[in-house]
Amino acid sequence: MFDPDRIADELCELIRIDSLSGQEREVAHFLAERLEQLGLPTRFDDAHLAIDGEVGNLYARIDATAPNLPALMLNAHMDTVKPGCGIEPVRDGDLLRSAGDTILGGDDKAGIAVIMAVVRELIEQKPPHGDIHVIFTIAEETGLNGAKNLDYDSFQADWALVLDGGREAGSVCVAAPSALRMTYDIYGKAAHSGVCPEQGISAIQATASAIAAMKLGRIDAETTANIGIISGGQARNIIPPHCHMQGEARSHDRDKLDAQVRHMNESVRNACKRLGARTEIEQVNSYQSFALGDEHPLVLAATEAAQQLGLEPGLEIGGGGSDANVFNEKGIPAIILPTGASGAHTLEETVDVPALGGCAEYLWTVMRCLNKWRRDGHLTASDN
Repeated sequence: MFDPDRIADELCELIRIDSLSGQEREVAHFLAERLEQLGLPTRFDDAHLAIDGEVGNLYARIDATAPNLPALMLNAHMDTVKPGCGIEPVRDGDLLRSAGDTILGGDDKAGIAVIMAVVRELIEQKPPHGDIHVIFTIAEETGLNGAKNLDYDSFQADWALVLDGGREAGSVCVAAPSALRMTYDIYGKAAHSGVCPEQGISAIQATASAIAAMKLGRIDAETTANIGIISGGQARNIIPPHCHMQGEARSHDRDKLDAQVRHMNESVRNACKRLGARTEIEQVNSYQSFALGDEHPLVLAATEAAQQLGLEPGLEIGGGGSDANVFNEKGIPAIILPTGASGAHTLEETVDVPALGGCAEYLWTVMRCLNKWRRDGHLTASDN
């Protein structure tokens, strides 16, 4: 039903359009034009104003052919990470990759391409379905900002299918962690490093001491932590009076997350106290965890769809955040489906071309399996 080469061709068109977070205008208007060519009216919201971006989230709607069936959101994000300008996709057998000096942008343009293929099929075949809301978000990579600023009052969706997962059709992410991000500013005292170093207090030394005391990386099966950015100092011969540091922690267990963040904050405070420095700490919730049980209609449909296609169902617990975290928090249950992409955020990122067709078929079949359920989440009479 789905031609993977056709999907790959459209994916390559999308990849060649630069769309770093906050700079999605060109790709957004490209997609709006494609959707309007299919007869779907489109609109943009004002989500970009919250991040000083170029364009808001893109909306399109396919009206229900069977209004009693669930209303679904199909979602992928338009932005990419750095280095993501001037990408030239290269076909290497069954794989798409970049020329080697950039990411590929399959995260998440492969998700967009898969959704566009399914949208075309829906319009051509007109199968029974409820309202379908196609929403392509901005600024996912910089904090799920598009999803956080979505105009939720302007549409009604019972469930969301987020195309932002792994490579294999049949796999589905049904849980993801909460995350907190921390910013630390450590202040010492400047002094000449050769004439009177004893009069200074090194903010970099205090920072290094704090990091050395932290438990980082894989904390346990549910919890991770990282320090990702450090900057400071003025010159080689000046005791550094300031150091800036950014970190994060994630966990599927809120108590474990709070304990890890307290540990990291206390490590900074203790190091500063020991060396005579001081610190300012800013702590922000990035996103909330979600976990859908085995009996949730979305999970049941994803499992049944895999079985119908002769695939091995794989229910995965994710370690990262996505727009699905926000949708679940906003009361729209969401799962994350695969796109055929792997190696996201690296120069080794690839997209498996045959898998693009398989992922489109899987999405189509999941949507069909969801038609067994009424809008209230109960089985239709014919399936009881």
